[in-house]
Amino acid sequence: MLTLSSLGYDVTAVGQEGAKYDFIEDLSESFTFAKRQGINGPIWEIIALNTGGYKLYDNERMQLPTNKEADINTVGKMIDFILGKEITQTNGTVGGWALSGKLPDPDVTGMALQSLAPYYLSEDRFNKVKPSSVTYEEFKVRVERGIKVLADIQDDD
Repeated sequence: MLTLSSLGYDVTAVGQEGAKYDFIEDLSESFTFAKRQGINGPIWEIIALNTGGYKLYDNERMQLPTNKEADINTVGKMIDFILGKEITQTNGTVGGWALSGKLPDPDVTGMALQSLAPYYLSEDRFNKVKPSSVTYEEFKVRVERGIKVLADIQDDD
């Protein structure tokens, strides 16, 4: 999606006539798909959506069967998932993210912060995606912890 967006392609209609592929449709219909790669999936889906100014489709547009409605993906669900993976180190330091383990990784923390930044900068935008696990104030605290941890793990060089 990032490459196609940067090239000016419509990510909702990729491919040959008669065989168009809609990236937004696939990302919209499955939260399970979003987190299939662990924290990396939601981070990059949010970054890709924000890079192109795309919005996930709601169930009304998707017209999924009732038994599939709970798996509809939203930015709020992905933010909740990312926040739920915040690290508490063995020394008690809280903040940052990694693909696995109990030590924050600078790359993953940076990517997580990039995905969360648009919502940190705008309470209105945060409220529109409706993460359920935290208030805006708690969300800001978690982002700021990530920034602090990132600064702390930065080497002098």
